Amino acid sequence: MVEVIVVHDGFWRVRMGGSPVGCIQRFAASDGERFLARVIDARARRWTNVGEYWEFDAAVDALTMR
Repeated sequence: MVEVIVVHDGFWRVRMGGSPVGCIQRFAASDGERFLARVIDARARRWTNVGEYWEFDAAVDALTMR
């Protein structure tokens, strides 16, 4: 089961089966609003971008279909 948790305006945490899988951040681009999907790379201790998406649901899918 996928769970999307609002952290604050424009920022969501995505969990699947109770475990965190990443986050989504909304941002304004010159050609409209986009959603950035990111995962944490525990070994490197940094965030890794999965991709930028026009639709929120596409960003969620990018995190949960990996």
